[in-house]
Amino acid sequence: MSNEVDRLKLRDRFVSEYLEKLFYFCLKKTGDAHEAEDLASGISLKVLSALEKEARIENFAAWVWKIAKNSYSSWAARKAIRREMFCPDDVSEYEVPSEDSPEDGLIREEELKTLRRELAFIASEYREITVAYYIKQKRISEISKTLSIPEGTVKTKLYRARKKLKEGLSMAREFGKRSYDPESIFFTASGNQPSGLPWSAVERKIPVNILCEANNNPSTSEELSIALGIALPYMEEEIGILERSDLLKKLDGGRYLTNFFIYPVDCQNEIYEILCKYCEDNRETVWDLGKASMSEAKKTVCRTDAVGDADAEMFFALRSFDAILDRSGTGIKSFKRRDGGNWGFCGFENGSVCRLDKVFFSKNGTGTVDSVSWCGYQADQKSDRFPNEKYKSVSGVPNCSSLTTLKLIDDGVEEKEMSPTDLENVKYLSDKGFVVLTDGKPRINAIVFNTDYHYADAGYLKEVYGRDEFKKVARATEKMRNDVRAIVEKYSNPYLKDDFDYYVNSMIFQTRAILAPLFKDSGLYKGSSSQFCAFYSK
Repeated sequence: MSNEVDRLKLRDRFVSEYLEKLFYFCLKKTGDAHEAEDLASGISLKVLSALEKEARIENFAAWVWKIAKNSYSSWAARKAIRREMFCPDDVSEYEVPSEDSPEDGLIREEELKTLRRELAFIASEYREITVAYYIKQKRISEISKTLSIPEGTVKTKLYRARKKLKEGLSMAREFGKRSYDPESIFFTASGNQPSGLPWSAVERKIPVNILCEANNNPSTSEELSIALGIALPYMEEEIGILERSDLLKKLDGGRYLTNFFIYPVDCQNEIYEILCKYCEDNRETVWDLGKASMSEAKKTVCRTDAVGDADAEMFFALRSFDAILDRSGTGIKSFKRRDGGNWGFCGFENGSVCRLDKVFFSKNGTGTVDSVSWCGYQADQKSDRFPNEKYKSVSGVPNCSSLTTLKLIDDGVEEKEMSPTDLENVKYLSDKGFVVLTDGKPRINAIVFNTDYHYADAGYLKEVYGRDEFKKVARATEKMRNDVRAIVEKYSNPYLKDDFDYYVNSMIFQTRAILAPLFKDSGLYKGSSSQFCAFYSK
């Protein structure tokens, strides 16, 4: 062969027709996929190098297979010396060309797919070197220079990669349930969230399933990859995002654990039974404490004429229950996060059952502007028991810019004396129901305190705290809290023990969701509102 064009054609022919055949020839001879790749790579280099030197090739196929057989003979001789390094498998099921008829037989594409599949589940520290050596056919010295690691390290990782590939090829992969049945779960969060975390990290199913799989189950990236049926390069990227988001924790040994508690269904059900029993035993006492609180507050710091006694009693009952929780040590833990926030986070598997109906009342507020604020309770969902909405606002609170206008209204300032901005705010407050007209004059549609929010409870609750009924329900609340903690400890990983109080409190706050409909169903609350709010103005 003297024509350079013909030489290039033979090279292209070799690449397209013989690379896979050579691999199966080597697999048949070596009995080991990793050794086969190594040997096939060496044969390919010899063929391509020889093409540059040969003057004429009469029978290209015979010429290629002669190089292949000679290379195998040399390999076999070396193999005898270092036989202890590898243990061959029975590969009789592989259909590869025989040495006598090298172009006969079938190449099983499925086996090649298996190799590619296993490569997808090898960790990046091995995968990069393996691809460089076997796929891109780079020399050890070249890989060493590119990755800035010693040649000995390259060889060691290649050996370990071969071993991992061998283990994978010898087993049938069984992907976990979450690879085809994504987990059904919802989350709750608290605290300051300046960067949008944690919510932005759990908007897709893949990170959610990673967190579910690693919950109470320390797992390597490879184990997570197989359990979810996701190739390791993509899994490693997702793990990195979750780790930087403080939702996944890397442990010693390269394993990852979900860095917050996910309540299993059974755990929720056990806790709900404790909460139900507590609410049944204490609802009347809590309601009576609320009425006593309202009576004390009306003497000194508030008026309730705009909302009526029924809704005011509900507000003070819920507020008294919160006071009981506060006195029992049920507070919000502060978490220092990488994004600068202090948010807490927990998850709940869907499917839990509570034997008593729940209608959760969130505690919403505006914050404080010039000692003026708005805070109260709002039902999170529509309910036949609480169908009426006072306010046409998703949050149930007015915007902060209108707080000073509410203060003017409370002080009795007439509209003609207000600024254009305050007049716009009056219209907004009226449209949303935060202000109602009485005899042509605007009036705040809430309980009105003549004190700052932070000090509103100091006087009227002081007398209630001293009552025997309060002390009795406080003891019952503490017992409930301890019982819930025991269940959380049973279902959670000890790694999270420093945060157990937060997860206990996250469930105890559900008590309000059970108490509220009990107040209604037992005839204690005689109204139908879904919002119970107060305006605080010093």
